[in-house]
Amino acid sequence: MAAIEPALLDKSATIKMLHDACELEHMLCVQYLYAAATLAHGGDPGITAVRAALTEQWSHQLTRIAVQEMYHLTLANNILIALGAAPLLWRPNFPQPASRYSDINLPSTLTPFDRDTVNRFLCWEKPEPDGWWDAFCAECGRQAHARLNLAMPPARSGRTARSPNSTTRSRRRSWVIRSGSTGRPRPGRSPAPSFR
Repeated sequence: MAAIEPALLDKSATIKMLHDACELEHMLCVQYLYAAATLAHGGDPGITAVRAALTEQWSHQLTRIAVQEMYHLTLANNILIALGAAPLLWRPNFPQPASRYSDINLPSTLTPFDRDTVNRFLCWEKPEPDGWWDAFCAECGRQAHARLNLAMPPARSGRTARSPNSTTRSRRRSWVIRSGSTGRPRPGRSPAPSFR
């Protein structure tokens, strides 16, 4: 059995981490939906049937990812309720500075679907272990700040570039694993973990 992080033994710290997870999942969901809504559709000027079919596939994939983020938001809120806390459906307005959710200076913002937006999404979802993607995502963060005319946050001393939200996402994974949820509903069972 895995050791429980000391911070998770403190109810108020656990609730704070769940609040962070709720905000992050809500922010990601809205960003994915916004990008999907900005894609061209069949019947738009200059859109061929082949391109319309392709953008429809992209839109459906982005929507599926947004639904996954909604499910994660639901899981976090279910755990908050089980702990006796109120559910959290609030999120800050866009854009959010990189330092809010990202250790590699990746901002949360609403941008239309394009290569830069896809790269930012890749960095939000990248694996936690160090790898080739760290330099790629750091550059993606710099480009996003330049594109949005946002000041780059100061470098954090003593910290290495980790997954854009390795802290919150790893905490989310920890409580999802401990709650017995795989993130997918099992046949014949409720998608929400049981807290009895």
